Amino acid sequence: MGMSSNGFVRSVGGDVRSSVIANAPSMRIEKIRRVANGPWYWHFRQPELCLFWFHEPRLQTLRASVNGRPVNHDFLGGSQLCLLPPRTEIEGEWKAGLKTSYTVAFLSPELVDQRLKSKISRPVFAFEHPALLRSLSELSTEAIRPDGLFGLLAEGWSIQALAYIARVAQGEEKQERRASGGLSNRNARIVMEYINGHIGEEMTLQSLAEQVGLSKRHFQRAFQNTFGTAPHRYIIQQRITKAKHELCLTKNSITDVALTNGFCQLEHFANAFRRFTGLTPSQFREQNS
Repeated sequence: MGMSSNGFVRSVGGDVRSSVIANAPSMRIEKIRRVANGPWYWHFRQPELCLFWFHEPRLQTLRASVNGRPVNHDFLGGSQLCLLPPRTEIEGEWKAGLKTSYTVAFLSPELVDQRLKSKISRPVFAFEHPALLRSLSELSTEAIRPDGLFGLLAEGWSIQALAYIARVAQGEEKQERRASGGLSNRNARIVMEYINGHIGEEMTLQSLAEQVGLSKRHFQRAFQNTFGTAPHRYIIQQRITKAKHELCLTKNSITDVALTNGFCQLEHFANAFRRFTGLTPSQFREQNS
């Protein structure tokens, strides 16, 4: 589907192998199974508040722009949910497995305006919410064989979901306010690209600060405000993230994985991996193979 005359668009790469759509006055739910050989392109802008649940398998990464601003997210642990406010435009690439299944709930603009007093304006990517996920899973099961009661179930779910969603969005806005005084979007993108491009190499605070023309002291404070963590810890997080993907997707030895991702000593890698995941690299590979 291309861009419509009113500016809305749904353009998705890969092939749809199956889909289920159920409609109710309060919302529409779609369950989609898609096959794509590699990362799949996505261009999306819709009038509704949209909640995405990715499963079977979970997404790995998102590299895109949202309303013209860059976003880069890694989907870790239970972070299967994404929230897009109405009229949010996103264009970029998702990376997942060969076969990807996901569920999308489109909430009625009329219901949102009526029930939700505060406006949701910021997208939220890769978040966890067990209660919201559980209720969405139950509703998506009902959507497979909708009956005369599906509309009532959907209305109850929509109202409850709006309360959950509002709290998630409010938490995200608080984080944004705390990030004031941080790096500009352009500088944040430059730093992320530099780190990702040199993940296996030694990176110093000085080398990072030089990428955006700031002093080490100014850069460290701005980085902390932007990413919520110190540069050194962020680099370790990124290295562990990439190591996790490599452990799952390749048969490379744990030593090779450690060296490729900037850990000179296997013991250092194992300790850092356990600190961030609660598992040793071999335990993680065994559980995700």
